[in-house]
Amino acid sequence: MERTIDLRALAKPIHENAVAHGFWENGRMTLQLGCALINCEWAEALEEDRAGRPMHYYNIGPTCDEEGCPDEPENSMICEEQGCILGKKPEGTAVEIADGVIRILDLMEGFGMDPETMEGDFGEDEGDGVGFIEMINALSWNVATASMHEDPGMQSWALRTAAALAISWLWEQGFDAEAVIREKMAYNEHRERLHG
Repeated sequence: MERTIDLRALAKPIHENAVAHGFWENGRMTLQLGCALINCEWAEALEEDRAGRPMHYYNIGPTCDEEGCPDEPENSMICEEQGCILGKKPEGTAVEIADGVIRILDLMEGFGMDPETMEGDFGEDEGDGVGFIEMINALSWNVATASMHEDPGMQSWALRTAAALAISWLWEQGFDAEAVIREKMAYNEHRERLHG
């Protein structure tokens, strides 16, 4: 199936939001810090998967009892239907993978790297035999490669490769990768400083 996602068109508003939320002020953002933040998103995706939560859901508040309302995901009601929670934070493995792509695009735009447009035939066998854990490790390896390499061409290649792998995985799981990314972008616009 032919799929296309224009990463250039996404990168600029993502970076503008990150700047508005303080990520780039006072020279705070470095390639190494940005790569560490990206790898944090992969770790959050892994935690969502390990907890057995849906791949895409909305936390609609705590499940309360006579003891109160604990503020922990395990004690929260979740909703998997988009219409039931307008304004709530999207969560889940797919959303955390999209968050990693958002951070990659912010970093690439901020350091003048071209994310290019991702297009091609991403069929059913596109990641055949690669499990979720292997994919997380490959994402982390590519981002670490970008962080440790001094050649800007290699940095750009490694980040683009991680973004392509993440987007391909979202597509393979049946998600519209661009829609998940845009949904999280919209949520991020209204978050507090140094979030989003």
